[in-house]
Amino acid sequence: MAEKTVTRERAQRLSAIGLTAAQSHILSTLQRLGPMSLNELNAALPTDTPPSRVVSTLVDRKLVTRRDQVDDRRHVELGLTTRGKKKLVEIRRVEQAIQRWAGKKLKKLPLRSTQKALIALADG
Repeated sequence: MAEKTVTRERAQRLSAIGLTAAQSHILSTLQRLGPMSLNELNAALPTDTPPSRVVSTLVDRKLVTRRDQVDDRRHVELGLTTRGKKKLVEIRRVEQAIQRWAGKKLKKLPLRSTQKALIALADG
Protein backbone atom coordinates (compact mmCIF):
# COMPACT_ATOMS: atom_id res chain seq x y z
CA MET A 1 0.00 0.00 0.00
CA ALA A 2 2.89 2.35 0.78
CA GLU A 3 4.35 1.76 -2.66
CA LYS A 4 1.03 2.60 -4.34
CA THR A 5 0.78 5.80 -2.34
CA VAL A 6 4.28 6.90 -3.35
CA THR A 7 3.63 5.89 -6.98
CA ARG A 8 0.41 7.91 -7.02
CA GLU A 9 2.12 10.94 -5.48
CA ARG A 10 4.95 10.69 -7.99
CA ALA A 11 2.51 10.48 -10.91
CA GLN A 12 0.67 13.58 -9.69
CA ARG A 13 3.86 15.57 -9.28
CA LEU A 14 5.20 14.48 -12.68
CA SER A 15 1.88 15.41 -14.26
CA ALA A 16 2.31 18.91 -12.86
CA ILE A 17 5.50 19.26 -14.96
CA GLY A 18 3.85 17.73 -18.01
CA LEU A 19 5.25 14.19 -17.87
CA THR A 20 4.12 10.65 -17.23
CA ALA A 21 6.13 8.14 -15.22
CA ALA A 22 7.06 6.31 -18.45
CA GLN A 23 8.31 9.53 -20.05
CA SER A 24 10.33 10.32 -16.95
CA HIS A 25 11.91 6.85 -16.98
CA ILE A 26 12.91 7.21 -20.63
CA LEU A 27 14.45 10.65 -20.16
CA SER A 28 16.33 9.47 -17.06
CA THR A 29 17.55 6.34 -18.85
CA LEU A 30 18.84 8.34 -21.81
CA GLN A 31 20.64 10.67 -19.42
CA ARG A 32 22.17 7.81 -17.44
CA LEU A 33 23.19 5.59 -20.39
CA GLY A 34 23.59 8.10 -23.21
CA PRO A 35 22.34 7.88 -26.79
CA MET A 36 21.02 4.47 -27.78
CA SER A 37 18.77 2.61 -30.17
CA LEU A 38 15.12 1.96 -29.48
CA ASN A 39 15.93 -1.73 -28.91
CA GLU A 40 18.66 -0.83 -26.40
CA LEU A 41 16.25 1.51 -24.63
CA ASN A 42 13.61 -1.19 -24.54
CA ALA A 43 16.09 -3.59 -22.92
CA ALA A 44 17.16 -0.96 -20.36
CA LEU A 45 13.63 -0.18 -19.15
CA PRO A 46 12.00 -2.15 -16.32
CA THR A 47 8.86 -2.92 -18.32
CA ASP A 48 7.82 -5.27 -21.09
CA THR A 49 5.81 -2.57 -22.86
CA PRO A 50 7.65 -1.34 -25.97
CA PRO A 51 8.54 2.34 -25.51
CA SER A 52 8.01 3.37 -29.15
CA ARG A 53 4.81 5.40 -28.58
CA VAL A 54 6.21 7.15 -25.54
CA VAL A 55 9.41 7.93 -27.45
CA SER A 56 7.38 9.34 -30.35
CA THR A 57 5.59 11.66 -27.94
CA LEU A 58 8.92 12.79 -26.47
CA VAL A 59 10.28 13.39 -29.99
CA ASP A 60 7.15 15.41 -30.90
CA ARG A 61 7.64 17.48 -27.74
CA LYS A 62 11.28 18.06 -28.70
CA LEU A 63 12.63 16.38 -25.57
CA VAL A 64 14.29 13.50 -27.45
CA THR A 65 16.05 13.35 -30.80
CA ARG A 66 15.67 10.48 -33.24
CA ARG A 67 18.47 10.11 -35.79
CA ASP A 68 18.63 7.54 -38.58
CA GLN A 69 21.97 5.82 -38.96
CA VAL A 70 23.51 6.47 -42.37
CA ASP A 71 24.69 2.89 -42.89
CA ASP A 72 21.55 1.15 -41.55
CA ARG A 73 18.23 2.95 -41.94
CA ARG A 74 16.53 0.41 -39.66
CA HIS A 75 18.71 1.54 -36.77
CA VAL A 76 17.61 4.76 -35.07
CA GLU A 77 19.61 6.48 -32.36
CA LEU A 78 17.77 8.29 -29.58
CA GLY A 79 19.26 11.10 -27.53
CA LEU A 80 18.30 13.99 -25.30
CA THR A 81 17.73 17.47 -26.64
CA THR A 82 18.69 20.56 -24.68
CA ARG A 83 15.03 20.89 -23.78
CA GLY A 84 15.04 17.26 -22.58
CA LYS A 85 18.06 17.93 -20.40
CA LYS A 86 16.28 20.91 -18.85
CA LYS A 87 13.25 18.72 -18.18
CA LEU A 88 15.53 16.37 -16.24
CA VAL A 89 16.25 19.18 -13.79
CA GLU A 90 12.50 19.37 -13.14
CA ILE A 91 12.34 15.58 -12.74
CA ARG A 92 15.13 15.74 -10.15
CA ARG A 93 13.21 18.39 -8.23
CA VAL A 94 10.11 16.17 -8.27
CA GLU A 95 12.11 13.18 -7.02
CA GLN A 96 13.65 15.26 -4.21
CA ALA A 97 10.22 16.59 -3.25
CA ILE A 98 8.83 13.06 -3.11
CA GLN A 99 11.70 11.95 -0.88
CA ARG A 100 11.02 14.86 1.48
CA TRP A 101 7.27 14.15 1.39
CA ALA A 102 7.76 10.43 2.10
CA GLY A 103 10.28 11.22 4.84
CA LYS A 104 7.80 13.50 6.59
CA LYS A 105 5.09 10.85 6.34
CA LEU A 106 7.37 8.16 7.71
CA LYS A 107 8.65 10.40 10.50
CA LYS A 108 5.13 10.65 11.90
CA LEU A 109 4.84 6.88 12.28
CA PRO A 110 6.11 4.84 15.21
CA LEU A 111 9.45 3.17 14.48
CA ARG A 112 7.96 -0.32 13.94
CA SER A 113 5.44 0.99 11.39
CA THR A 114 8.19 2.90 9.60
CA GLN A 115 10.28 -0.25 9.36
CA LYS A 116 7.31 -2.18 7.92
CA ALA A 117 6.64 0.58 5.38
CA LEU A 118 10.28 0.67 4.27
CA ILE A 119 10.35 -3.12 3.93
CA ALA A 120 7.17 -2.99 1.84
CA LEU A 121 8.72 -0.34 -0.43
CA ALA A 122 11.94 -2.35 -0.80
CA ASP A 123 10.09 -5.56 -1.65
CA GLY A 124 8.01 -3.78 -4.33
